[in-house]
Amino acid sequence: MDKRVVFLLKFFAIFSVLHYLLLVVNLRPMQEFIAKSQAMLLNLTYDGTLVRIGSETFEITPSCTGLVSSIILAAIVFSLKKPGLKSKTATLAIGVIFLLAANYVRVYFVLLSAIAFGGRAAEAVHIITWFLTAALVIVVWYYGTKRIAKVKEFNDFL
Repeated sequence: MDKRVVFLLKFFAIFSVLHYLLLVVNLRPMQEFIAKSQAMLLNLTYDGTLVRIGSETFEITPSCTGLVSSIILAAIVFSLKKPGLKSKTATLAIGVIFLLAANYVRVYFVLLSAIAFGGRAAEAVHIITWFLTAALVIVVWYYGTKRIAKVKEFNDFL
């Protein structure tokens, strides 16, 4: 079977399992921490996972935690043959820490845009920054791992 097909099958299997876990595991404490701390930073009201800005309410869902980006990274890293397991684990650990922090900042800017420009602007910022974050994950992983694994092309990872 073509190595690219094997990669894609592994990627979607890993992503699907981890994303399913994201949906069934209780992440409410993490969601509430994000909602509470963001509300406090921006002087907003909150209730559990909800942040209120004027008459609008924003919910911090499991998908707002930064774990989806981390799952994408995990699926990429563990779908490939290179680098070795130790490097993969280190890459994932560092990546998850970075992604959780970056996502926290992303949520801040989404809420800040809602304060400044309203809910529609916040939705646009939410979508745009999510795609930019996903692209950043792939770019940073690709070039960082190429250096660690000392490979020249993507096919060398397969």
